[in-house]
Amino acid sequence: MRTTHGAKAAGLAGLSEHQLREWTVRRALIPPDVKPSGRGDASKFCWQTILVLRIAATLRGELRLELSHYVEMFAALRQALAGTSFLELWGKVLVIQGPLRWNLLDADDRASQLDGIRLALDPHLKVLATGFELASPGGRGQLEMFPAQVVHSPIGPSVSRGRRRA
Repeated sequence: MRTTHGAKAAGLAGLSEHQLREWTVRRALIPPDVKPSGRGDASKFCWQTILVLRIAATLRGELRLELSHYVEMFAALRQALAGTSFLELWGKVLVIQGPLRWNLLDADDRASQLDGIRLALDPHLKVLATGFELASPGGRGQLEMFPAQVVHSPIGPSVSRGRRRA
């Protein structure tokens, strides 16, 4: 399990380090994946938990919802994400119909048009793909087998090829 901690985790979650500690340790809205082992040690978070934190930050920041009502939803969402491939989430939306009712649906699915709060996951997944160095889907939903790399050619005098003296 690839994890991150501290300022990087806070940045990926869209929170300050203080907010991250408050939400994960003090208020325990979304507990960390690995709790600190002692004083001065940082909590560690996997991409699934950071995704749930980003969703919580959106609910709190943009919609002004009280997060304490959604603790059970966050726990259930984390559990559902634990068995889900990162690539499988591209093109999905989270539809929240109440603190205990939510669905992960395809963006073009008619059911995703139900009444409720509709959050597109792709913007969050783009941030996580960069931060955790995770794969993002290619043009047709496939991974690139050989990613493009920059090739440098040596710069300098050319070596002439001539006959060797015996």
